Amino acid sequence: MEEKKSYHCGLIGSPVKHSLSPIIHGHFAAQFDMDLEYSLFDTSEEDVEETILSFFAGGGTGLNITMPYKNLAYRFCKQHSVISKTTRTVNTVWMGKNHELSGDNTDATGFIRDLRHNQKFDAKNKRVLVIGAGGVAQAIIPTLFVQKVGELYILNRTMSRAEELVKHYGEKRGAKVLDPDKNKQAFDLIINATSASIYGTLPNVNSRMIGEHTYCVDLAYTKTSTIFCDWAQENGAERVWDGLGMLIEQAADAFGIWFKQRPDTLELYKQRYKLLAGSNSSK
Repeated sequence: MEEKKSYHCGLIGSPVKHSLSPIIHGHFAAQFDMDLEYSLFDTSEEDVEETILSFFAGGGTGLNITMPYKNLAYRFCKQHSVISKTTRTVNTVWMGKNHELSGDNTDATGFIRDLRHNQKFDAKNKRVLVIGAGGVAQAIIPTLFVQKVGELYILNRTMSRAEELVKHYGEKRGAKVLDPDKNKQAFDLIINATSASIYGTLPNVNSRMIGEHTYCVDLAYTKTSTIFCDWAQENGAERVWDGLGMLIEQAADAFGIWFKQRPDTLELYKQRYKLLAGSNSSK
């Protein structure tokens, strides 16, 4: 009998010890009867490139990249998908043609799949607020324009970073930096793309941002409701959810890139509480 082939994938970031990725990818591998080892690499910034190169030199199949190295990993890749070129970030790495590092960003596709299919939200002509200017925000902003949003505002603690994103991704499309003190109108969708909830803090938000039909998503997740989700519910949002759905969907897209077959994600949603029992953070 031919010996079953084994595969090795992993996650690079800092911190990563509470990551759900080993559980999620183990579940995906089981769907295809694959022998998959998934490792966590808590790596310093100066060691990221060497960690990536050593992993693939040792026969690794694919890597996920999480905070704070998505921009850094982009620079190490020689081949890029369209979305990774647009966002200058990668969260999925593999050895591509001519034995060159290849990068993609599945945050965008994972977010939209969760938004449209799981939450049943159509962003077309909607008024949308993105909070944050990091790697996740950079990934989802151009994807929101593909969904033909009506208005898109960016709010960030450092105003200059928000201005950079507007200039790079959406100035011609009408994207604007939000001054929360001057905003008087509710949004249809509010996306918290910061890591504030992991640390138990809120970004600079106020109740005027929420109306009775506002949808709010925190792209972080915790074992219980995040502080942002609590704030949204207390202020009357119509629908509130966290980032677990996006995490599962982007992981499925990454798995599909590595193994040319996308796993089903429904069963993992059913196991939400069991999944969260193994994690404290959004990594």
